[in-house]
Amino acid sequence: MVQAILDGRKTQTRRVIKPQPELLQFGDGTWVWKGEQDRFPQIRECPYGQPGDRLWVRETWGNSPFRNSDKPSDIKPNDPESRIVYKADPFINESHYWWRPSIHMPRWMSRITLEVVSVRVERVQHISEADAAAEGVDLSCGLSAKNDYPNFKRTYHQLWNSINEKRGYSWESNPWVWVIEFKRV
Repeated sequence: MVQAILDGRKTQTRRVIKPQPELLQFGDGTWVWKGEQDRFPQIRECPYGQPGDRLWVRETWGNSPFRNSDKPSDIKPNDPESRIVYKADPFINESHYWWRPSIHMPRWMSRITLEVVSVRVERVQHISEADAAAEGVDLSCGLSAKNDYPNFKRTYHQLWNSINEKRGYSWESNPWVWVIEFKRV
């Protein structure tokens, strides 16, 4: 998905709302869990950001081959002996690097900043073909039978299940999701 962001194909992401709510929407665009509106209304904000917020993207990264054993905390910005590389980049000789998972990427190493444009709530199955394309899916990955034709929504359905089904949020269960639209800055 990092490559899809870099290519400009990915401008949306969906995240499961936890716990799954019964929702009511007010005219000002805020959401309230059903049953809370009469007592102490607890307005829920998207934990992934609000319009105008800036987010940084973590990605799989590596360091100069002779500095592979350095801890992330030992690597400093502008260190001339360190060369940070990103696995999503083309023409990287992967065998020269000890790749580190995105969760270990310090903020200063991030090269991608996103600005949240809009946030909304919907059921995952309500995704449109255009929104599935904006999720950055690759149509060549979603064909499962001879008679299939390229379809962003079907491909996104398969991607969704590959990530979320084992967590109890399959496509078939149709969970409520935060839909975060963003632009690269």
